[in-house]
Amino acid sequence: MKGLCMVDEHALLIRHGKTGAEVELRALPNAVRMTKVNGVTVKNSVTLHHKDRILFGSHQLYIFHNPLSKEFADESKSGMEPETIDWEFAQRELAQATGFEQFSNKPRKKEEAILQQQLLELLPMVNEVNAIADELNKQRTFEVILLPPTAQALKYGESKRTKVMVRMICTNTGQMCLWEREKFMTRRFLMQDMYQKSLSKQLEDYLQESDPFWEPLEDLFIGIAPAFLRALAYRLDVDEELKIMDFIGDELGTINIKLIPCSASNSKSAVPSNNASSNKKDDVTFIEDPRELIGKPYSFKIILGSLNLYDSEQNKHKYTVYYRIFKESELTAAKMESNKLHTRLYSIDQITHEHLDYFHSEFICFMIYRSQLEKDVKKTFDVYSPAPLLSRRYSRLSVEELDDISKLKTELTILQRGLDSFSKKDKQLDKLYKSWANKSSSADNFKLLLEDVHKLVNMKIPSINLSTALEKKTVSFLCSFVMKTRTIN
Repeated sequence: MKGLCMVDEHALLIRHGKTGAEVELRALPNAVRMTKVNGVTVKNSVTLHHKDRILFGSHQLYIFHNPLSKEFADESKSGMEPETIDWEFAQRELAQATGFEQFSNKPRKKEEAILQQQLLELLPMVNEVNAIADELNKQRTFEVILLPPTAQALKYGESKRTKVMVRMICTNTGQMCLWEREKFMTRRFLMQDMYQKSLSKQLEDYLQESDPFWEPLEDLFIGIAPAFLRALAYRLDVDEELKIMDFIGDELGTINIKLIPCSASNSKSAVPSNNASSNKKDDVTFIEDPRELIGKPYSFKIILGSLNLYDSEQNKHKYTVYYRIFKESELTAAKMESNKLHTRLYSIDQITHEHLDYFHSEFICFMIYRSQLEKDVKKTFDVYSPAPLLSRRYSRLSVEELDDISKLKTELTILQRGLDSFSKKDKQLDKLYKSWANKSSSADNFKLLLEDVHKLVNMKIPSINLSTALEKKTVSFLCSFVMKTRTIN
C-alpha cells in the first residue's frame, strides 16, 4: 500500500488463539498517529472486531471482515439484513470522532443535510492537504471551521445557514487565515500539483506569491459580541458591557456599547464627541406600545467604547470592529483606538412592521478582528487543543442564552419605567386634587378640571354640552366623587 502518510512498515496484523479468530492490529512507532480504527487513533494496539473500519494514512480505508468471529456467526444466524457500512458511513464516523456533533443524529432539516454533505466532502480533502503539508514540510495545518449565522453579520431577512470554511494555521508562528470553500478547493488543486511534482523530482523553487501554502497577513476574525435591539422598540437606551465570544464559545473579553434613541429634531446634534464625559442624553420619551412608532421617523446612535481583552498579550495588536444594521449592503468598520469612541447615527425615514420585528427578534453582531504580526505567538489562541471535541464546540455557538438575558433586562426596564410613570402621574394627580380642593363644583370648573385631567392622562376630551340641569348635577357629583376618593386614599 502506498499513499499520503503511509510508511514502509505501517502496522502488523497478529492472529491469536487456536483458531486465529482473535486479530490484533498493532501500529508501528512511525505510524501511530496515522492509523485509526472506527475513527479513533490507535495509540499502540487494538483487538479488531468484525466490520471494524481501519484507516491507514489519509486515504487507505478498509472494512475488516472476520468469518471466524462470533459476530460474523451471529449475523449469519439472525438472517437479518446486515447494517450497511460503506465509504460514507466511515467518513461520518471519522467526522464524529473528530468532534463534529452534527453527525451524532440523522439530519432533521434540509439545511442540516446540506451541512453534513459539505462536511463529508470537505473533511477527506482537509486530511489530504494536511498530509501533503506534512510530506512537503510546509509547517502548516488545516482544519474545518463551522461559522454559524450568529457570527456572519447577515442582512436582516437573509437566509441563515452555517458556513463551512477552512482555517490554515502556521505551526511556527500561530498566524491564521480563513478560506471560503471555493478558495480552499483551488488551493488544494495547486497543492496536489506541487506534491506530484515533488514525487517526480520536478518540483522547482516557488516564489512566495505562487506558493499555495502562503497567504498574505490579514486581520484575524477572533470573536463576536451581539447587541440585542428589543429596548429600541420602546425608545429605551442599550448600555452594555458585551461579552466577546470566540468560535469555541469561550470569553475573550468585553466591549462597551451604547445604542441611544434620539429625536429627529436633535439627531444631527446628538452625536457625541470622542470625549466620553461630553455625552449628553437626548430627551426621548419612553413608549409602552412599540406600534406607536409605525409611520414615524426614528434615529438612534451607535457608540463603541473601550475594548478590554483578558489576555494582556493582545494589547500589542490593533483591533477593528465590523457590524451591519438592518439591510445595509456594506459593513461598517470601526477602528478601536484607546481613549477614542466610535460614534455613528443611524436613521430610519419611516418605521414599518418589519423594523419592529427587527428590533424585537434580531441583534447587531459586532465582529472583532485583530491585526496579525509577522512573528506572532502560537499560544495566543491555543489552536492546537489536545481534545478534538473542544476544537469543535464553536459549532454550538449560540446567542440564545444572551437573548434571554437581554429580554429579561428589557422587560425589567419597561416595568420600572411603568412604575416611574405611575408614580409621576400619582404625584401629579395629588397636586391636581390639592389645587381643586377648595373650588366650587360648577360646570365651568368641571370643564377646566377635565382639561387638566386630559393633560395628565393624555386622552381626548369629548365634546360636552353643559346646559341642562341634569348635566350640571352630574358634573357636581363627579367632582365631589373625585375629591372624596382622593381624601379616602
